[in-house]
Amino acid sequence: WTHAAIYRGNGLLWEAQPEGIIEKDINEYLKNGHMIRAFRHKYILDELIINHVLKFCEDQKGYKYGWAGLGFYVFSSFMPISFNFIFDNAFFDKWCHLDKAYFCSELIVDAFGEAGYPISPYDGWRVKPTDFISNPLLESVKKW
Repeated sequence: WTHAAIYRGNGLLWEAQPEGIIEKDINEYLKNGHMIRAFRHKYILDELIINHVLKFCEDQKGYKYGWAGLGFYVFSSFMPISFNFIFDNAFFDKWCHLDKAYFCSELIVDAFGEAGYPISPYDGWRVKPTDFISNPLLESVKKW
């Protein structure tokens, strides 16, 4: 999986794209033949919390794209796991965590964290879309 977004409802997604945080119609992906997998939080059933997550995404509209997150995704995808210690230092954290910039999976991690339901022990910029597949707090609900 190379991308992540939050389903807003009525066929709309919140996502981080190079043009910033945008709303997009899920049908744009489906009509282009993209494989899509939907996940939901196993323990959040409260509509107020879900609305808080969605409001966070909406409030980020206009923020720029997190190119450092994309770089981390690409670099870490090709690096052997035994070298991941390179990313675990204060210099790298400071260098890559850009304020007012989001990579796709970072937006999702930060939105749930802001709502009080963190879905990762890591900073959002360090989470890749593929990390959601094995996340024990998320469950797959649909594949297209």
